[in-house]
Amino acid sequence: MKKIWFYQRLQKMNFYSHKWCEDGNIKFRFLHDHLIEVGRNSYKSIKCIYLNKNDEYLKKSAFIVGCLHDFGKYTEFFQDYLLYNKKQKYKSHAFISALYAAYCAKQNNFPDEYVLYIYLAVKHHHGNLCNLDSDIGIPQLQQNISYDIEVLKKQCDNIKKNIHEIEKDFKCVADFSFKETGIKLDYIDSFISHHEDIFNYLVKIYKNIKYTSNSYINIEFTDFLLIYSALIDNDKRNAASLDVNDRKYNIKEELIENYKKSRFTTKYKINNMRDELYKTVKHNMQNADLSNHFYTITSPTGSGKTLAGIAAALILRDKLKDSVKKLYRIIYALPFTTIVDQNYEVMRSVLSGLKDFEENDERYIIKHHHLSLSTQKIAGEELPVDQSLMLTEDWDSEIIFTTFVQLFESLAGFKNRNLKKYFRIANSIIILDEIQSISIENWENIKFLLKLYAEKFDIYFIIMTATQPNIIDDAVELSGDYKSMFRQLSRVEMHINLEPMTPEEVIDKYINCKYSSILFMFNTIKASIDAYNHLKTLTKKKVYYISTNIIPKHRMDVINKIKDSIKNKEDIIVVSTQIFEAGIDISFDIVIRDIAPIDCLIQSSGRVNRNGNNNKKGEIYIVNCSPKNSCNGYFSRHVYGQLHTDISLGLLKNRVTIDESDYLDIIKEYYKCVRQLTLQSSENLERALNNLNFFKKNKSEINDEYYVSNFHIINDFDKYINIFVEIDDEAADIINKYKVKKYNYYDDDIIKFRKEMYNYIISVRKTDLKNIVCDKFYDDFYIIRKNYLESSYDNTTGLKINNGESLVI
Repeated sequence: MKKIWFYQRLQKMNFYSHKWCEDGNIKFRFLHDHLIEVGRNSYKSIKCIYLNKNDEYLKKSAFIVGCLHDFGKYTEFFQDYLLYNKKQKYKSHAFISALYAAYCAKQNNFPDEYVLYIYLAVKHHHGNLCNLDSDIGIPQLQQNISYDIEVLKKQCDNIKKNIHEIEKDFKCVADFSFKETGIKLDYIDSFISHHEDIFNYLVKIYKNIKYTSNSYINIEFTDFLLIYSALIDNDKRNAASLDVNDRKYNIKEELIENYKKSRFTTKYKINNMRDELYKTVKHNMQNADLSNHFYTITSPTGSGKTLAGIAAALILRDKLKDSVKKLYRIIYALPFTTIVDQNYEVMRSVLSGLKDFEENDERYIIKHHHLSLSTQKIAGEELPVDQSLMLTEDWDSEIIFTTFVQLFESLAGFKNRNLKKYFRIANSIIILDEIQSISIENWENIKFLLKLYAEKFDIYFIIMTATQPNIIDDAVELSGDYKSMFRQLSRVEMHINLEPMTPEEVIDKYINCKYSSILFMFNTIKASIDAYNHLKTLTKKKVYYISTNIIPKHRMDVINKIKDSIKNKEDIIVVSTQIFEAGIDISFDIVIRDIAPIDCLIQSSGRVNRNGNNNKKGEIYIVNCSPKNSCNGYFSRHVYGQLHTDISLGLLKNRVTIDESDYLDIIKEYYKCVRQLTLQSSENLERALNNLNFFKKNKSEINDEYYVSNFHIINDFDKYINIFVEIDDEAADIINKYKVKKYNYYDDDIIKFRKEMYNYIISVRKTDLKNIVCDKFYDDFYIIRKNYLESSYDNTTGLKINNGESLVI
């Protein structure tokens, strides 16, 4: 055990907040220093946000939670734990700190809603948000609060015992507070004697909110989340000795112009359209009225929306800097990690033209999703992995590439890790690319969040898609006459064949078409594997199989082989699921696609003749793949639902072909039908946020109340489990390390190979687990050991499910 090198010099009544190891020595941070620094920085975090309202109480609340969030560490129980590792129940500090912070807010005549925000933010600064019933509520008092009250009394007695030493140490915090903000914090003695009063006052606030129809308390959940976010981010940063990054002003649209000139020299027909789109978007944004917070870029697949959208955001950023004197971040959100990675690499290439980019790359740009691993540099010096990960999760950069899940489950979130970045989303320009991929049932929730944050946080949104779903009615179109763009295009022709066919019959019908590269896209793994196995018996061409049923490591190998084969003009056939629908920049001569919602079919057609450089049109054939004696669109119904499938079948049944120039008309017709039948209200999410109902702590309690935790971008995510496939020695090494260190999320070794670990993971439905030979590793994480591979995993088609009936996509 390491010796605490200067422990002999520690005075009995010095108080510390954290300890850490540096160069083999244990070091400590003074508690009063930590409180002052977190208070100052939390205040600054809110102060730098342009909110277009009186935010004095908001800033001062952030200051109070920062200065008092660790007040409970003044007990001997915590100090003994920190110095001697004495673990006991009285060392906890969040509840007493929350009550003291609320007490000080009340003594300083803060409005009741801010007294509540302050209590909740401090109470949960080490965990996820909960709900008022669990945090205060009378019905749950005995179950959820009684333990905290018992601990509180012991802690108050201990503080009273050492009151003079504590007040002496805390004086610098109180003096700093009064000097900087006029807020008095020196109420320790009074609080110890009347700590029950403040809890009773919180109960009074709770009752007024819960049971009074015309409550005088004006709850704004965005204010509470800003306070909470500023606290948890600055607390973690200070504990890790991390400063806030300086902002980077020198990112101009001209960087994209230079990138385009150096990269796009090939004379594809589509390049003329790309140039025209870019110029139009640029011109329209330069002349945009800043009172408009919503913009759209509607253009066909492959027409250059990515660079045009980023250019628009950079132009808008400069306009806002001149207008409101604030530097807005750019957040680029996409549905899939693969597209996030692709677009991130493009933007890195754009930014490489900056002189100091290599030394400060992630001060300019980061990517953040569950597989991203960043190594941040400041002034050329590489930061430790744990600090890099923390900065990445904080979104402390100028341009952030991320997923819809990361973005929207922060805007309406309850998890501590997701909400660290919440205050940095304010004053941003958010690009939403391929927004149609969000389930239509969620559109009203998305619309509510976009409208709310445009108003509350002065956020600007640029919505980009080839199949504009029109979620925001009053958006300004930046691409000009986009309808004419669609009419000009004729790269692809869609052929409709709704005669029911089995997967094997689909292969038989189209295997002999005279094209060099053929892609078969099925809706389920079961159908795709049946088709692949049948195809292998019929052809000597190169045949590739790819789906989420194979581990990501094998998946990338297959994608690279497909790219090489197409580049070398080899004859190939690929069998896949919807993995090729978006996000993989590969163009085939012909695609055969099982029936799906119209927007998915149009996305799939983007895999055909993508650059429009073939002498004749590419072709996509839409087929009705179903088992014998089953309903039309059988596999589509299982993946997308009956309603979406039936609407698509209805729109296509009387058509033989659809030219790409007519895509816009049919997608509008599809969205019109779907919206009439599937649109759901956002009332549940609005009510949960406004009532601060974030998460149901007591899962055994039966009620129909909706919580923020019920909101998900990916539906049924909780119905899946992860299986790690120990396919080779590298996999065995990774899983053995993870077994030892999995409990420390920020451990350097875990962070370094966490991404490698995901290269061997497959997600499957929990209901399929009983048909897979594997071992439970922990919780909902399973492993296929090497000795199970023969019965559980095939190197080509992936996971073997013994009954063969899985419909996982």
